[in-house]
Amino acid sequence: MLCLGAFTGVLFTLRVLNFSELIINKGVDTSQIALVFLSIVPTFLEFAIPLSALLGVMLAGARLSGDSELVVLRASGISIYQLLYPLGIFSTFVFILSLAVSFTLKPWGHQTLSDALFDIARTKSTAGLEAGTFNRIGALTLYAEKIDNKKGALTGVMIDDRRGNDQRKVIFAEKGQILSRPATRTIIFSLQNGSIHEMIGGNYLATQFVTNSIFLGADELYNPDAKLRGSAPRELTVSQLRVATTQLSAAEALMEREGQTIRPIDSFDPAVQKHFTESVISSAQLTKKRRRLQVEIDQRYSMPFATAILTLLALPLGIHPPRAQRSWGVGLSVVVGIGVFVSYYGLLSLGLTLVESELVSSSVGVWIPNIVTALIAFWLVHEVGSEHVSSIAELPAMIKRQLRSLRRSLKSLISPSHEAS
Repeated sequence: MLCLGAFTGVLFTLRVLNFSELIINKGVDTSQIALVFLSIVPTFLEFAIPLSALLGVMLAGARLSGDSELVVLRASGISIYQLLYPLGIFSTFVFILSLAVSFTLKPWGHQTLSDALFDIARTKSTAGLEAGTFNRIGALTLYAEKIDNKKGALTGVMIDDRRGNDQRKVIFAEKGQILSRPATRTIIFSLQNGSIHEMIGGNYLATQFVTNSIFLGADELYNPDAKLRGSAPRELTVSQLRVATTQLSAAEALMEREGQTIRPIDSFDPAVQKHFTESVISSAQLTKKRRRLQVEIDQRYSMPFATAILTLLALPLGIHPPRAQRSWGVGLSVVVGIGVFVSYYGLLSLGLTLVESELVSSSVGVWIPNIVTALIAFWLVHEVGSEHVSSIAELPAMIKRQLRSLRRSLKSLISPSHEAS
């Protein structure tokens, strides 16, 4: 609980800093600020719980080692394996807690946070526009001769769009209107009778239009680098993810039968539409979205198991020589624990990369770190429990001895064959 509180506090502080400008400069109500803060907490509990469980068990093992209590236990004939019983109870508890976060709190937190930010963006960022001045809206700069804040009507509009890294647009329009689309959490600037001026590849291009729309995601108001997107998979429950995956698979099969043609998004089920912001979609977009949904489903199951596996791995990792533990103190366990946690997420990133490259399925890629970590955990528990080594500090020497023995065995196998030749 101490580790969970510490990591939650650190992650909470870092995340709040991302919204400080939005909260301070936009005059957000206290109730909206409270809702944003409340919805932030579940978004990183998925990472804080396994790390806290890992370090909690390691610190307990380190304390037993530092006080020489493990030496007394072993001298009394009590095996390390017997410590697996209370550890199993704790592991089951954190597994259930992590399962609740993954299945319930995580989607609720992400969805509530997105809804709250969109509500703030819709009510504060557009209502505060002033006529006759240059207004900053994310990466957009808007100027209008007249603004009706109640109806969102604009007259004599100029918009400087700097969202592209290597492309900049200046748009002029006789009139326009500010609209919002809650389903996709986007703010729309609907413009009429104007022109678009831009530089593409060093060439100046002017385009006349009768109607034109600019879509601005709510995230872009406080993060200019954010990209326009539909409903994120992390905001959906597991049942919703399964329904959406099934519907996307059916839509993908239908599109493939029709020769990879592009169909209007409005022709699909509303549960499918909410995952896209484009008016038309292709078969490749459907496949990419379906794979993302499947990866999210697999992660919802794999992360709770990762918490239990890391808890088992923490037992042998927390056992150190008493002298080393008294010299290094808590810092030794913290450094080793964070290193293990970073390594685990490095394996997870590798697995996700393999999935995105379509080299392995999502079920295999997401479960790779769990399988590798479980094998290492069982091996370390066996080595320490059978007293082949008294602590993980002796592992390098043991591995060195085994490699030396293996090398001698190989030499003995090779030497007779040379003599015979």
